[in-house]
Amino acid sequence: YINLLEKYRGAGLTVSVVGLGTERDRDAEFLRDVAARGGGSVYFTEDAAQLVQFFTADTLTYTRSSFVEEPAPVAVRAGAYALAPEQRWRDFSSSHYNLLFARPGAELALQTADEDAAPVLAFWQRQLGRVVALALDTSGPFAEHPQFGDVLLSSCRWAAGSQVEDSFAISVRYEGDRARIEMEVSDEERESLPQASLTVFAPGGGTLLRPMRWEGPNRLAGEVKLEEPGLYRGVVRAGDRVFRIGPMSMPVSPEFLTSREPGAGRRTLAELAAVSGGREALDVGQLFQRPAAARSSTPIVQQLLIVFLLLFLLEIAEARFGMLAPMRGALRRGAAWSERTARRLARRRTPVPSAATLAPAPTASSAPPAAEPAAPPAPAPPPTAPELDYLSKSKDRARRRFRE
Repeated sequence: YINLLEKYRGAGLTVSVVGLGTERDRDAEFLRDVAARGGGSVYFTEDAAQLVQFFTADTLTYTRSSFVEEPAPVAVRAGAYALAPEQRWRDFSSSHYNLLFARPGAELALQTADEDAAPVLAFWQRQLGRVVALALDTSGPFAEHPQFGDVLLSSCRWAAGSQVEDSFAISVRYEGDRARIEMEVSDEERESLPQASLTVFAPGGGTLLRPMRWEGPNRLAGEVKLEEPGLYRGVVRAGDRVFRIGPMSMPVSPEFLTSREPGAGRRTLAELAAVSGGREALDVGQLFQRPAAARSSTPIVQQLLIVFLLLFLLEIAEARFGMLAPMRGALRRGAAWSERTARRLARRRTPVPSAATLAPAPTASSAPPAAEPAAPPAPAPPPTAPELDYLSKSKDRARRRFRE
């Protein structure tokens, strides 16, 4: 990154850094090094909403460094005659201007006559529109210059695309699918102004003629319906005088156009806000402000106290009346019965072998066995089932007496 920053500095660029964090973060030293090598500044913040403010402040700071406060000679160039052919500007000297560069395709009307040759007033076409850039500070010393009014008005008049004189002003307002053209006339021109008419050239090649009516002491107005997409152009004719109107177009696509009374859109938005629980926001910045996370607590002391009292009373009642003793006896009897049942089932499933089944049967081909010593006496057979039941019952009775 060191070589890259050196290339930036060589090209006249500065690099500033805005870090989301604090100066104690582990990457803070790296950010400071980048800002120092880039010739810029370093900022730290813990609030992401302030990032835009830091970027804006840094831009203004380094833009201000190209602001020239010393006076410089300003020369009139050939482009001034295209901007204001009826005016005859003269060279002058002024201070407080931005040191800029002319963009490709721009026409220069005013330019400093020093080694910088910086553009002071430039203009150019931007697709169907017009752009005018003035580098002088209109609130500085240039505002006191005699040519201030001519330069400013000629620039605005050229950007508006009209040849209206100082005593006229034409404006266009849109009401749904209609364009309303209004022309303000001075008191001196009103006396000698003949009947005016409106001529509009549609995108398809058609021509629309509409009369202009007086709607006030100094205001003429006419309406035309915009029925097809594209660019409309028009003029206002008053006798032998022709005043051009700025380009007009449909505000939206034709399928979305509706002829509605004024204020219908505002009422629709108000109804949507009321139905969805919204509100009218005059400041758009308030919509992006996130409220701080709030914590809420619900006290449960009363519920815990009630549970404690119930358990306390239950303990006293158990010690006084022995309400749980029958339950414990029932549990013991149930456990004893389950144990006896399990033992009985185990005895029934295990068969007891007899002496007849253990001795092998003699065969006819076998010889009689030789005499053998007498076998020891057989063990006593296991007790029968009734005797086992009697012993089990005796054990159960002894166990119950011991527990009771």
